[in-house]
Order: sequence, then C-alpha cells, then structure tokens
Amino acid sequence: MGRVSGPSIVDTKPALAERARWVLLGAKIETLTADDLFSGDGVFVASSGRELTRVHALGGNELPDSTESHREVSAAYESAYR
Repeated sequence: MGRVSGPSIVDTKPALAERARWVLLGAKIETLTADDLFSGDGVFVASSGRELTRVHALGGNELPDSTESHREVSAAYESAYR
C-alpha cells in the first residue's frame, strides 16, 4: 500500500483505532518529509465528511497527477469502512 503520516501524538482511542485500520490496509505509519510528499504516488486527506480527498498542490507547488493512486486507495478506504 504505502506510507501514512499523521499527528505524532495519538491521544484518543478513536485516533488510535484509525491508525490501526491503516496498518491493517498495509500502510506504514511514519513521519514524512516534504520531499516524500512530492515524490510519492499521491497525497490524500482522510476525513469522515469527505472520505478521501486528493491533494493537488502543497505550498503553491503542483503535485504529480495521482488519479490512479487515488482510485486504488479510495477503494481500499471504502472497503475498510463500509
């Protein structure tokens, strides 16, 4: 799957459960650098309201197209929550 970055401090049971679900999807939880974000297969934000949203730019700099990665990660995300 890939790497997932999140807050370095997990202080709630729901946040811990969320991270555990990502690990079950095959993701590694680790801190990422800006270079990691620009060289990866995509940058996505997960939330309960919008589910999985693709990030198109960081700091005014366009990210590479991640349409296919978004499709794959969205399918895994949806199967874990539905």
